[in-house]
Amino acid sequence: MDVATANPASTDTLVGGVENLKINSQAKAVREPTSVDECRQRLEKAIKSKGLQQFYPEVTNELAERAANLVNELRDKKQCSWEMANQFAILALYDLAILIDDSDSMVYDQKGARIKTLQKILNAIADIYNLAREQGILTVRFLNATKGKKNVTAKTVKTVIKGHDYGGVTRIGTELKKKILDKFVLGVDMKKPLLIMVITDGAAEGESTNLLESVIKNCIYELSKEGGTAKGPNSVAFQFSRVGDDDGAMELLKKLDDDKEVGIYVDCLPMTNRLEDLGEKPERKWVLMSKLLLGAISDYWDGADEEIDDETKGTLDPKANTNDDSDEEDEEVDGSDEEDEE
Repeated sequence: MDVATANPASTDTLVGGVENLKINSQAKAVREPTSVDECRQRLEKAIKSKGLQQFYPEVTNELAERAANLVNELRDKKQCSWEMANQFAILALYDLAILIDDSDSMVYDQKGARIKTLQKILNAIADIYNLAREQGILTVRFLNATKGKKNVTAKTVKTVIKGHDYGGVTRIGTELKKKILDKFVLGVDMKKPLLIMVITDGAAEGESTNLLESVIKNCIYELSKEGGTAKGPNSVAFQFSRVGDDDGAMELLKKLDDDKEVGIYVDCLPMTNRLEDLGEKPERKWVLMSKLLLGAISDYWDGADEEIDDETKGTLDPKANTNDDSDEEDEEVDGSDEEDEE
């Protein structure tokens, strides 16, 4: 899971690599929708690959239908190519929790541009995840805020950042454990595996060195124990990305990816695939969103950044892959408070 080093040409290489995934309008018009049975097979393959049988002893019709609807909505209404849209089917298997860096630098560095980028990314994520889970994103939490937002949908996502009070330090390991792992993973009878996305604009500070790695290692260890509520190490998947141009954030991502124990459970958005590159072009958007949402849960997209930086590879084709404390509360997006179930 190597984090790519900066290469100004790599973004264009990445976009160019998905030309084979683009479906021209004439071909798209005659292609049949992705069927429920096709999505069932795709989900069954992902469950087996990731060892999620304790969550999904079988793929229900409801789950397969949701995955099929997600794929077809992305293709027909979101300008996502057919091949790439199919890759998103596995999101129906996962809940999504997002932990956001809201330290001082988000406001004062780059004149607030990072917050604008963050809002665009959250909008795009919510737009997709609303199709994967009826209630949308399970939770969005901030490093320095005592409350977060629960069940964030495409309609309510703008309330997440609006009026938020930024300030504090970047204690990623501390807050990841307190606000996400302790509340939704460790000692919890999880109903679905959890994709955890961490978005930061700088290196971890205000906590001991290597605490973040220790928190992730301990989480995997606890989930690997037999008995109790644990359902295996792949019950969680970690995705890290940076917003802004801080070198500390780049070093953090590289360190996580290079860690021999943590790296296999963590995916990091390559430096050449910046959140700021979301752009307006559909092909650029969908490559970025695929890596962001699927990199931690798809073997193909996990390794995609390694192919991206090798310009001799030629094409990026999914078909080529053969194989806080417990008393803290989440705040409902309509403004009412509701304590999480224990």
